Amino acid sequence: MCAGIQLHVLLRAADTYTDCNGNRHGYNDGTAEPYTNCDCDRNTDIYSETQRDAKAQPGATAAADSAATSGVKAAIKYHLSQSSMTSSKTLLAITIAGALGGIVAGSASAAMISITPTKDNTLYEYDPAEGDTSNGAGFHFFAGENALGEIRRGVLAFDIAGSIPPGSTIVAVSLTMNMSRTMVDTARIVELHKLLADWGEGSSHAPGEEGDGAPAMPNDATWRHRFFDTIFWTTQGGDFSGTVSANQSVGPVGQYTWSSTQMVADVQSWLGNPASNFGWLLLGDESTNGTTKRFDTRESASPPVLTIEYIPGPRAMPTPRPRPTRAPRPTT
Repeated sequence: MCAGIQLHVLLRAADTYTDCNGNRHGYNDGTAEPYTNCDCDRNTDIYSETQRDAKAQPGATAAADSAATSGVKAAIKYHLSQSSMTSSKTLLAITIAGALGGIVAGSASAAMISITPTKDNTLYEYDPAEGDTSNGAGFHFFAGENALGEIRRGVLAFDIAGSIPPGSTIVAVSLTMNMSRTMVDTARIVELHKLLADWGEGSSHAPGEEGDGAPAMPNDATWRHRFFDTIFWTTQGGDFSGTVSANQSVGPVGQYTWSSTQMVADVQSWLGNPASNFGWLLLGDESTNGTTKRFDTRESASPPVLTIEYIPGPRAMPTPRPRPTRAPRPTT
């Protein structure tokens, strides 16, 4: 489609013009003939009585042409101005609408929360000489082997269903923890594994650097117990999935983050089935002595933080209240 402006042009006898289709046309004096302008609209040259009279008088043609030319210029200026203003206003409206639409869509499509654990603890490898130890109320938990070759495994869990609306879609998950003490700065792989059974956090609190634990208290998780001292793990050291949910290389003291698609799947499953949410087990390098890494717990000043990005599920519509049936009016 061609584009342009509407023009009303005064042409004298023998004048010709070419329309937007490439056809040439001629005019007779004092006649008006329809033509197609560059807007592809049908128009008719319409002249005032004064202009037609002026064309018939000697010496008046130039004056009439001049007046017509001035009118044409004014018309062009007016139409260009109106077209520009209309286009600018339209473009501005479209831009504003698009920006607002993007903001609304973005705010409605995703949400993000950061939560700390509801419980955490350390499973200290069982030593008959020391008995069952734990650190339910301690400031630290551990993963790896200490200098004596004794294994430590951390456990932690988060309240997913109580933090995210049901029916939501989990988009991304990351776990950030502060590693506050290590025997050497050598990097060691620390894995997250999904726990398969529930466990407890009692009131035990290990002394000193907390590496050896404290005597287990009721409901504490230990190397042998899920809940001290009545409920046991199926396998000592914790019941957990063989699938690695995420891994991270941990070297010197500092903060480290675990993130993966499997963690997204774990959190999504816990949201859909809260009864299966037992959290993760932290598995360090257990291949040699002196690999233990100490992390800070929820009781510390730098607790683990689980950050979850999700798309909220549909809001549940309230059930309509039944309306009482009106009693029929008595007939007279």
